[in-house]
Amino acid sequence: MLDRITFDPNILAGRATLRGLRISAAHSVNLVANGMSSEEIRAELPDLEIEDIRQALRFAAMAAEDRIRPRPHWLLRNKIANPLFLHRTPAARRARLGS
Repeated sequence: MLDRITFDPNILAGRATLRGLRISAAHSVNLVANGMSSEEIRAELPDLEIEDIRQALRFAAMAAEDRIRPRPHWLLRNKIANPLFLHRTPAARRARLGS
């Protein structure tokens, strides 16, 4: 369960953040990908907890596997195109490719 990944159109333009903080999930994943340990990340970003970093990594893994499908209600209402939430159906792929 990803209860620490939040989406708010008023925070970082609706990108995935950690517990509503102005720290994106992508930023914490990027720090791990560049070799920082969880302890080093917490030293740089003291508001984060170890579980925040774990869930950000889990969120990235789910996005890489195309397992994230539901769109938050505000994305539908405001018609914001976020590639993590595009429906990945054959019809949607054809529409994006123009065929």
